[in-house]
Amino acid sequence: GDGKIVKTTNGGNNWTLLLQGSGIYCRSVEFINTQTGFVGGFPVSGGTTNILRKTTDGGATWTDLTSLLHPKARKGICGLAVADNNTIYGGGNWFQDSAYIVKSVDGGNTWSFIDMHPYASSIIDLYFTSKDTGFATGKSQLPQESGVILYTTNGGASWTKKYENNIFNEYCWKIQRLTRQIYFASLEDLTDVPPKILKSVDGGMSWIVY
Repeated sequence: GDGKIVKTTNGGNNWTLLLQGSGIYCRSVEFINTQTGFVGGFPVSGGTTNILRKTTDGGATWTDLTSLLHPKARKGICGLAVADNNTIYGGGNWFQDSAYIVKSVDGGNTWSFIDMHPYASSIIDLYFTSKDTGFATGKSQLPQESGVILYTTNGGASWTKKYENNIFNEYCWKIQRLTRQIYFASLEDLTDVPPKILKSVDGGMSWIVY
């Protein structure tokens, strides 16, 4: 929340502070390799820069990519997913009326904009298994606004719902894959209900609440 980016080179035993920038809440990080990666966040106190940053030297220096994003995507990047060396997806944002995805097919040099309002009211996280196939999590459309997991096989051109719990005012937050078949995702309820975990054992096609 205070804009720090830190790095470990020994499996997490020690961390080095690379930079701390004001005006940005860091929300996501994805690397293509040890040198090239991205950090996304959302602005605080009226900030307008560093919504999305890129490094090509292991974090020693960072380039601000905010100007490359569609103006509607400058509210923030809450989740990132590297599909391959060239294909990167970013999703935003967790707060209301921020259902969009940005996509690069040239390693982050240019970014397109995908309006996700037909499918959700907010987008939080992403996980892609290939350049075209992947998942997005967030909150479904008004008025229900419940936790939702969306699935695409055409690079985000269209999406289908793989999970929606129809419980008002819940978010589906982070999503991770353990194996080709086993996925986990988290649910947060904003009405004082304890958080829950979702699990899939069929590659994300169906989900069970724990």
